[in-house]
Amino acid sequence: MSYLLEYALALAAFGALLWLPGYALERALWRRQALGGLRGLARVALGLVFWTACAFGLATAGALARGPAAALAGVAALAALAARARWPEAADPAHGARDTALFAAVSTLVCLPLFALAAGPSVSWDANTYHLTLPRIYLAAGGFRPIAMSVYSNWPLGTELLFALAMLAKDYVLAKLLHFGFGLLCVYAGYVGCRALHRPLSGWLALPLFLTSEIVILEFTIAYVDLAQAFFVTAGFVFMLRAVGRTADASGCLLLSGLCCGLASGVKVTGLASAAVIGVLYAPALDEARRRGALRKRLLDFGLRFALPVLVLWLPWAAKAAWYTGNPVYPLFYEALGGVDWSPELAERFRSWQRSIGMGREALDYALLPVRIFLEGGPGYARFDGRLHPVWVALVPFALLVGWRLRLVRSGLAAAALWLAIWSLGSQQMRFL
Repeated sequence: MSYLLEYALALAAFGALLWLPGYALERALWRRQALGGLRGLARVALGLVFWTACAFGLATAGALARGPAAALAGVAALAALAARARWPEAADPAHGARDTALFAAVSTLVCLPLFALAAGPSVSWDANTYHLTLPRIYLAAGGFRPIAMSVYSNWPLGTELLFALAMLAKDYVLAKLLHFGFGLLCVYAGYVGCRALHRPLSGWLALPLFLTSEIVILEFTIAYVDLAQAFFVTAGFVFMLRAVGRTADASGCLLLSGLCCGLASGVKVTGLASAAVIGVLYAPALDEARRRGALRKRLLDFGLRFALPVLVLWLPWAAKAAWYTGNPVYPLFYEALGGVDWSPELAERFRSWQRSIGMGREALDYALLPVRIFLEGGPGYARFDGRLHPVWVALVPFALLVGWRLRLVRSGLAAAALWLAIWSLGSQQMRFL
């Protein structure tokens, strides 16, 4: 019990540390603007932007160590104190702080068994291969270094850098628990999104629906990166829908959506695709601007506040990959871009392996895919290597039937369908979906 209490306190303290710069940045950038009940989500996102960018800078400079990280933590704490003194909290009736705190407490209590599993000392296969091993190697070297024959070391590693910070703060178990924390953030983003865009009561469905699927339960307990990706995409989705609305904070929410999608782009090689999915949801705002004769201004706003942050947060990873391998998207497009420790034969075998996952790539297989992923998922790559709950076979059509007039439902189903189509063309692993 003392072991679990120790790590619970460590996770809470580390989470507060990640949050502090986000508090300071949100206060500085938005002052007294309420952000329509999404202020807390904005602080979490901005804090993760700060620490991911700082960790990348430290790793690039060869200074990824406890001293520089502690100095940055001190700066973040002082900035938060200064922001609190200079810009007092704005009243935000949409925030519902008491209800949100109650939801967070209930979610944490429900997930305590998963916390106990995540706090165990054992590590999963991919965590041992690179999610935790690469941060350990980088910490030993003080930053980035070439790792021969490790394809993964040249992919975007934003979440792994956060794992490295957790290891600096305590150890690899805290890094595992950070991924558990991202799972809690997923349901938090769902709750505050429903509260801001629909009604408070509907947000309570976020927790039970998210926990219905076996693959989600598994991810809570291991140090992978899929829950981090899910959180960034969900937060980007919520901010984007707020940005599409004609509200006073629309421009600020568009920027926050771009930052979240930029973070998602730094998690996986498919991150840019997820950013594109969220970006498509801005189409109604562009169409409205076209009818009002303000399309050019709205396009410029979209470019500066959404597309630019995505590129700014993704391009450093492309530059790193190009520096070490000669290919900014290594090992993809090897025939055109090349890359060290790779060959045409490996490229073909890699493609064949990716396309072997799932239940086939013929026209009929794609037609049956939406049903198969819910009813025929299971262990092993032949069954998508994971299982979603069959209840979604009924819930998705039900949502379509009764909620189509709600922009939140239409946009959610459209984004999910578009991502399903993109996912189906690549590696059909359930955890990527």
